[in-house]
Amino acid sequence: MKALIYKDLISIKNALLLQFVIIVGLGIYFYKENQLVLIPLFFILVPVILLGMVFGMDNQYSTNKYLISSGISRKKIVISRYMIILFMSLFAIGLSFVVGFDKNPLTKEIPLILILSALFFITSIVGVVELPLMYKFGAEKARLVFVILYFIVFAFFSTVSSNKEWLLEYINKGLTMNKTLLALLIFILTIIIHALSVFSSIKIFENKEL
Repeated sequence: MKALIYKDLISIKNALLLQFVIIVGLGIYFYKENQLVLIPLFFILVPVILLGMVFGMDNQYSTNKYLISSGISRKKIVISRYMIILFMSLFAIGLSFVVGFDKNPLTKEIPLILILSALFFITSIVGVVELPLMYKFGAEKARLVFVILYFIVFAFFSTVSSNKEWLLEYINKGLTMNKTLLALLIFILTIIIHALSVFSSIKIFENKEL
């Protein structure tokens, strides 16, 4: 499993470097605009971009055929892709606290456990929804869905930026229920979606001819 993850990371090392440059650039821009809270949301789409590159490299060099012929199970190959999503999600959560996400006016009144569960959900959900589509239709066709998701997320960014007061009021109303219970519900929902996505991807890949 470690070798598979390492192989994927090496194949997209240039993309990872580019992502780092983009993050720095966004950090400077959002700092000037006093919008650092938006940086973690950038990672909603990052896993899909990286996974698309991994799929493209595998298709170009028939990597999956080689891996399977060498005795590596399809299940391990699929799970290694989900490790990319998990890695990026954890990185986004860590970065969130570096830029003071929990101290922003939008979030400083929200309990830590709820922030963690919400960040885990929003930074991983697009990737786990997109990955089964990539296995079913291929990276090229799945990119059409990615483009749609991109515009949805862009619209979400714009809404958050221009309606901070409204969003804060909405969050406060939503937090009238028990915060720990809400965090637990979000976390359980995230795990269920992840589990269904992994199961679907494994089944699709196991029945797919290479």
